[in-house]
Amino acid sequence: MLSTKTPLRLKTLIVDDERRSRLHLNRLIDTYCHQLQVAGIASCGEEALDLITTLQPEVVFLDVLMPTMNGFEFLDTLKEKDFLTVFVTAHEEFGIKAIHADATDYILKPIDTLDLQRAVSHVVKVWQQRSTEKAQPRDQRSPVHPIQQKITVPHAEGFHILDPEKVVRLEADNTYTTIYMEDGRSLLCSKGIHEFEELLEPKCFVRTHRSHIVNLNCLQEFNRKYDQVLILTNGDKVPVARRKLKDFQGHLQNYIGRS
Repeated sequence: MLSTKTPLRLKTLIVDDERRSRLHLNRLIDTYCHQLQVAGIASCGEEALDLITTLQPEVVFLDVLMPTMNGFEFLDTLKEKDFLTVFVTAHEEFGIKAIHADATDYILKPIDTLDLQRAVSHVVKVWQQRSTEKAQPRDQRSPVHPIQQKITVPHAEGFHILDPEKVVRLEADNTYTTIYMEDGRSLLCSKGIHEFEELLEPKCFVRTHRSHIVNLNCLQEFNRKYDQVLILTNGDKVPVARRKLKDFQGHLQNYIGRS
């Protein structure tokens, strides 16, 4: 018996101030991403605000750098956001800022077809998960961001009990590890950094260097100018080793779509 199930087609809005970029992305979606249906195209944030109201899209591809109102400012103007956002940018460092703007994913210009298909697959997965959760009774829904249990950190005179969510970063100090907390404290621990790499939640904590682990919740900026440095919310700067860069980028993509 043939299936009568309607194929998934998420209503999509493209927002980009460059005409060539808008048309190119539209063609790529029409050709390679049949889970989406482009319902509207906007050349600026102001125009997009009107289309959000009239079209009520489920997915928005949003350029970052636009005159008058950039992509982040556009999202800030919305009181409610009932769509999934994919940022489109030529600047990889905006990927971290996209996380804090609650983006579902981001893709880099010039747009690679495989990267676009990967992002769309991710968007569809997140949309389906949301739809499933909305259909469930509230008391049966799983938490969006599972909270890791507290960890025990030994020191010379005893131990600390720490909430991992309040850890900004960890730095190796020979066979010891210094833990930097969001309240400004730094704690010297008699455990090696490799032990913490196994202990901490891998979706939130990533090893960027043989001497450094960072909490992705505390990322503020990725700066290539200073030899691939992460700038954290407390102002600390942490290097990303070249051999760790690809792994870091993979963790970043997974973090954006964690559920």
